Amino acid sequence: MAFQLSKWIWNNDCTCPSSYVDFSDSFTAPADIISGKNIFRISCDSDYALFINEKFVACGQYSDYEDLKYYDELDVGEFVAEGENRIFITVYYKGTSTSTYRKGKPGLIFEFLHNDEIILASSEKTTAVKNPAYESGADIEMVSGQLGYSFRYDSRIKPATLNIRYADVLSDLPDGDKTHSISPRPIKKLDMLPPKTAKIHAYGSFSGADKSGPMGARMMSAALSFERSN
Repeated sequence: MAFQLSKWIWNNDCTCPSSYVDFSDSFTAPADIISGKNIFRISCDSDYALFINEKFVACGQYSDYEDLKYYDELDVGEFVAEGENRIFITVYYKGTSTSTYRKGKPGLIFEFLHNDEIILASSEKTTAVKNPAYESGADIEMVSGQLGYSFRYDSRIKPATLNIRYADVLSDLPDGDKTHSISPRPIKKLDMLPPKTAKIHAYGSFSGADKSGPMGARMMSAALSFERSN
């Protein structure tokens, strides 16, 4: 069974809707790490981006429910190395029900296995800090009732290095222990292929919309102007 040693964790200072939390942990890999089987399992509410040794690995939590959770099982052999390995995960908690999401409680669970041996598991020793580059909170604009929140992000801001704290272990899960009702993702994840060369063919802006309405409605009613590039 998956997640035998893992605990559901979060930063309980960041429970408002549209919250972003950074989690970090590490493990020391044995000398045969490259030749063996290396699996990383992860699940959360609501979405995640996983990095190992500062390299992007995967993202995209399978849409599920509080009482019917799914996890991703990832082959991470190309990302791990002998010695110390750093895990970094940004988790986004939606926190407001929409047509594509039913509100649940924020949380993250993960484990790393080498040749089926658990090397690392989420716990109270995992650090959890509010992501400083994303703005969090219910005042972030909703695109629509179907799509949920937009986002505000400043790429100039680096990950937090101060006020780092350990994660809170969640003990008030609605079904007692989520690991008893968690299953592998039922369909294959999308393939991450190399980027394609692209250029701008047209660009423009929209203006004149009623700023009091939802972003989606403003975009549909705004005047749009554009130009084609050479």
